[in-house]
Amino acid sequence: MGVILSFLFACTVFHSCLDEMKISSPVDEEAVVRITVRTPYNAIPSPGSRAQTANEVQVNDIRVAVFDEDLQLSYIADGVITESGGFRTTFDVKLRSSSTPIRLYILANYGSAFEDARIVPGISPSLFSEYLTYTYPREGMTQSFPMSGRVDLTGLDATQPNALEDIWIMRAVARADVLIDQSIPTNVFRMTEARIYRANRQIRLIPDPEPSDWNNPSVNAPTTEGTRPGNAWGLGEPTDPAGITATNQIVANLYLPETDPIPDESRRIPDATCIVVGGHFMGSEAMSYYRID
Repeated sequence: MGVILSFLFACTVFHSCLDEMKISSPVDEEAVVRITVRTPYNAIPSPGSRAQTANEVQVNDIRVAVFDEDLQLSYIADGVITESGGFRTTFDVKLRSSSTPIRLYILANYGSAFEDARIVPGISPSLFSEYLTYTYPREGMTQSFPMSGRVDLTGLDATQPNALEDIWIMRAVARADVLIDQSIPTNVFRMTEARIYRANRQIRLIPDPEPSDWNNPSVNAPTTEGTRPGNAWGLGEPTDPAGITATNQIVANLYLPETDPIPDESRRIPDATCIVVGGHFMGSEAMSYYRID
């Protein structure tokens, strides 16, 4: 029995209008920046049956959070998508020019994350990452995945053309495909359901604001008190049998927010997020269950 967990993250940028936030860094005039973002599809080993879905790659909303040279949130700007197709999305965003270094966090499909009243000018990237969350939808991940990316600039000159090409964005939700070894025929074991237990209820758009390599980040998404243990919304029910293929596979059907690892081995069985697969062994009418950590 095999399981493939693809940790998918990403992000995109929004359109012109600057939010009504006070600008804390020196500014001169607005500069239109054209940014092209892409999802890291080539970096994920994928059998042919694991083609990515539209929700896993599509960007519908884009927003850019700008931090000044002291790494304090300065303002937030929405972007306008000008071109979208495949694994690339291009958008224009109007930013303030700056003669000092700035950092951009690009956020896509962010849902209700920006409704947190603690997201105010002056907060650090770590606090911004902590506050930028929203609850896993009760109906499951039926919309485009939340994504994020980061760009550090030495400055921004409004008198020059500004374009950023092929900025990687990462998905904030993990896709879990359950693939029974194809050498095991369905009359030996026939999978009929899968359930996810102790999943994180909170989607954190930026898992780590300071990864050593944005394209290969560490998984570090602390959960807030009360989000774990317990089933995430929409994850405690068995998988729709229609989602299980005739070849004993569940593909593009199970999605999980990132969650903390369990360093203490003695606590992994009772505390860790896990998938429990149910099915019938050797034609028996009784259900058999297999746990996948």
